[in-house]
Amino acid sequence: MRIANIMFSKGGGGIERAFIDYCEGLRDLGHQSIAITAPDAMVNSELRELNIETHHVSNLGEWDFFAALRLRRLLLELKFNVVIANANRAFTLSRKAIKGRIPLIGIVQNYSTSRYNAADAVFTTTHDLVETMIKQGIPKDNVFHIPNMIKCSELPHRGNRNEPPVIGTMGRFVAKKG
Repeated sequence: MRIANIMFSKGGGGIERAFIDYCEGLRDLGHQSIAITAPDAMVNSELRELNIETHHVSNLGEWDFFAALRLRRLLLELKFNVVIANANRAFTLSRKAIKGRIPLIGIVQNYSTSRYNAADAVFTTTHDLVETMIKQGIPKDNVFHIPNMIKCSELPHRGNRNEPPVIGTMGRFVAKKG
C-alpha cells in the first residue's frame, strides 16, 4: 500500500517521535510509507538516516490555503492509497487538500479533537480518547486504539525483583492530554 504519512510539527517531542515510528513501522511491514513534513522539521534528519522517502510542504498554519494547494498537487502526483495525518495542522491541511478523494486517517493524541469528525478513520493513543471520539459522533467501527510504539531490539533482562517494586514512568502532564 502507498501511504502518505503527514506531520507539519517542527519540534522534537512525543508527536514527532510517534510520527517517525509510524513511518518506520509501516515501511517495515512492507508498505510504501512516504513522509510529508515541513522543510525545517526536526524529524527530517532522522527520516533521512532511516532512508524514509520524504517530501516537504512549507506552510504558515492550518489555514494556509496555498499550502493546501501544494499538498493536493503532491498527493495527487504521487498517487497515494491512504493519507495518515499526525496532529491538527496536518489533518486540517490534508482534509482540504484531498477533499474526499483519498481515505484520510487522523491520529489523535490529545483532546483537541473537534476537527476529526471528517476522518474516514481515527487512531487514538488511549482508550479514553476512543470513547471521546465515539461520543463526538465518529462511528465505533472507525475508531482504533493504537498506543504509541516503542522499538526494542530484544526484551530487557528482568533480573531480581525489588521489594517494594520500583515503578518508573515518563510523560508530560498537561490538561489537553486529559
